[in-house]
Amino acid sequence: MKKIFGLILTVCLVAMLVVTPIGVSAADVDIDMGEGNEYVLGDVYEDGKINLNDLVVLAQLAAGWNVDADADAADVNVDYDVNLTDVQILAKYLAGWDVTLG
Repeated sequence: MKKIFGLILTVCLVAMLVVTPIGVSAADVDIDMGEGNEYVLGDVYEDGKINLNDLVVLAQLAAGWNVDADADAADVNVDYDVNLTDVQILAKYLAGWDVTLG
C-alpha cells in the first residue's frame, strides 16, 4: 500500500512538473568520488542531464521495479537508501525549489 501511495504521489509530482520543461545541466552537480568512481547525483538515467526522465526512473527504482539505473546517482540525499525521500527531493530540485542534491 505504501509503494502504491508513493507511486501515485510521484505521478502527481511529475504531472505538475510537466507544465514547465526543465533540464538542469548535470555539470552543475558533478561529484568526484575518486578512483574513477564518478557519478552525478540525480542523473539516474545517465544521459548527462538531470530532468524528468531521471525522476521517472528514480520513482520506478524506489517502487522496487527492475530498471536500468545508476543507484548511486539515485540516492540524492546520500543516506545509502533509495526511497521516496529521494524522489521528493529530486522533484523539488527540478521544480526549482531551494534544495541541494547530496
